[in-house]
Amino acid sequence: MNNLKKDRIKCNFCNKKCNLLNFKCKSCHNVFCQLHRYTHSHKCIDIKKAKSNNKIELIKSNPKVTSDKVQKI
Repeated sequence: MNNLKKDRIKCNFCNKKCNLLNFKCKSCHNVFCQLHRYTHSHKCIDIKKAKSNNKIELIKSNPKVTSDKVQKI
Protein backbone atom coordinates (compact mmCIF):
# COMPACT_ATOMS: atom_id res chain seq x y z
CA MET A 1 0.00 0.00 0.00
CA ASN A 2 1.10 3.50 -0.72
CA ASN A 3 1.29 5.86 2.22
CA LEU A 4 1.66 8.94 0.04
CA LYS A 5 -0.12 12.07 1.13
CA LYS A 6 -2.33 13.79 -1.40
CA ASP A 7 -1.18 17.17 -2.56
CA ARG A 8 -3.45 19.57 -0.72
CA ILE A 9 -4.08 23.03 -1.99
CA LYS A 10 -2.73 25.59 0.46
CA CYS A 11 -3.11 29.33 0.73
CA ASN A 12 -0.05 31.13 -0.64
CA PHE A 13 -0.30 33.79 2.07
CA CYS A 14 -0.96 31.91 5.33
CA ASN A 15 -0.12 28.35 4.17
CA LYS A 16 -3.38 26.89 5.55
CA LYS A 17 -5.26 24.13 3.79
CA CYS A 18 -8.02 25.22 1.44
CA ASN A 19 -10.55 22.42 1.80
CA LEU A 20 -13.62 23.22 -0.24
CA LEU A 21 -13.22 26.85 -1.12
CA ASN A 22 -10.09 28.11 -2.77
CA PHE A 23 -9.77 31.30 -4.75
CA LYS A 24 -7.36 32.06 -7.56
CA CYS A 25 -6.26 35.68 -7.86
CA LYS A 26 -6.81 37.12 -11.33
CA SER A 27 -3.77 39.36 -11.19
CA CYS A 28 -1.06 37.23 -9.54
CA HIS A 29 -2.56 33.77 -10.35
CA ASN A 30 -1.94 32.35 -6.86
CA VAL A 31 -4.42 30.33 -4.78
CA PHE A 32 -5.72 31.78 -1.51
CA CYS A 33 -8.09 30.84 1.31
CA GLN A 34 -11.33 32.64 2.20
CA LEU A 35 -9.59 35.18 4.41
CA HIS A 36 -7.00 36.19 1.84
CA ARG A 37 -9.08 35.99 -1.34
CA TYR A 38 -9.18 39.76 -1.86
CA THR A 39 -6.23 41.50 -3.46
CA HIS A 40 -5.74 43.96 -0.59
CA SER A 41 -5.70 41.16 2.01
CA HIS A 42 -2.88 39.17 0.41
CA LYS A 43 -0.96 42.31 -0.59
CA CYS A 44 -1.06 41.66 -4.29
CA ILE A 45 1.76 43.24 -6.27
CA ASP A 46 -0.50 44.49 -9.07
CA ILE A 47 -2.41 46.78 -6.69
CA LYS A 48 0.80 48.54 -5.70
CA LYS A 49 1.76 48.98 -9.35
CA ALA A 50 -1.69 50.31 -10.24
CA LYS A 51 -1.65 52.81 -7.37
CA SER A 52 1.77 54.13 -8.33
CA ASN A 53 0.75 54.37 -12.00
CA ASN A 54 -2.40 56.29 -11.04
CA LYS A 55 -0.41 58.75 -8.94
CA ILE A 56 2.03 59.38 -11.78
CA GLU A 57 -0.81 59.93 -14.26
CA LEU A 58 -2.53 62.37 -11.89
CA ILE A 59 0.66 64.36 -11.41
CA LYS A 60 1.26 64.56 -15.17
CA SER A 61 -2.33 65.49 -16.06
CA ASN A 62 -2.76 68.12 -13.33
CA PRO A 63 -0.03 70.75 -13.52
CA LYS A 64 0.57 73.00 -10.54
CA VAL A 65 -1.47 76.19 -10.72
CA THR A 66 0.10 79.39 -9.42
CA SER A 67 -1.48 82.80 -9.36
CA ASP A 68 0.11 86.23 -9.59
CA LYS A 69 0.55 88.18 -6.40
CA VAL A 70 -1.86 91.01 -5.74
CA GLN A 71 -0.34 94.42 -6.45
CA LYS A 72 -0.75 97.14 -3.86
CA ILE A 73 -2.27 100.45 -4.95
